[in-house]
Amino acid sequence: MEKKKKISKASKTSKGKNVKPQKDEKTQPQKPPKGKQYQFGGKTLGAGRIVLALVHHWAASHRNATKAELLAAFPDELVGKKYGVVRELKEAEEISKQRKRYFLGEDELVTVGGRKYAVTNQITATIADRIIAAVGAKVKG
Repeated sequence: MEKKKKISKASKTSKGKNVKPQKDEKTQPQKPPKGKQYQFGGKTLGAGRIVLALVHHWAASHRNATKAELLAAFPDELVGKKYGVVRELKEAEEISKQRKRYFLGEDELVTVGGRKYAVTNQITATIADRIIAAVGAKVKG
């Protein structure tokens, strides 16, 4: 008994090659945004960027705070002691030599008490939710 070949939805061209039919863009399902999204300050942000925004927001009203006050507001335990939420710029650059672990762009750095700090980018939605709850921010997400 001869096996029947499966007929695919692809059609054959004059050269005998299979070609998949073109799908109308209007019938394509919309892809959901990658990862959880948060609303803060009129912007839609991902998990890492929401934490960066929260640290910047805190720093804006605590310009003369000490390192201890910054670390009390964003304790390492919220992320994990390996990276912490914030690190002094030099330490963050050292950790990021092999692989970028912090937001290091000039506009991403946070200045508190005359010192520059970097915020970790090693943030998941679970960690972001934990930080949001800890700082008591009004964030939609």
